[in-house]
Amino acid sequence: MEKRGASSQGVECPIIAMYFYVWYRNGFGSNHWNGSPTTIVVDKPLIGFYSSIDDNVVRWQLEKIRELGVDALFISWWGPGSYEDRAAQKVFSYLELYGLKAAILVEPFKP
Repeated sequence: MEKRGASSQGVECPIIAMYFYVWYRNGFGSNHWNGSPTTIVVDKPLIGFYSSIDDNVVRWQLEKIRELGVDALFISWWGPGSYEDRAAQKVFSYLELYGLKAAILVEPFKP
């Protein structure tokens, strides 16, 4: 698959990016898996109620993202030392392996 951006013929190809949320903790009833009345989940993910920090989950997700032709991710981040910080670092550690780029999407955390 040809990477997007400037092609060899000088034609610009669009870059496809997506939001990527790394706030899920392992198991139904945990963070964002029905962890509160405002986070009701009615559909079970294909791989079950996963953790965003699990190596196997991250690699599986990045493989699927690459297969879809996505070029870059905007990774939700909730501040230094947060669960999402650790999960984002995990995702960044695998990006090159899957030929992906990413940027941090800074959420409204309280320092």
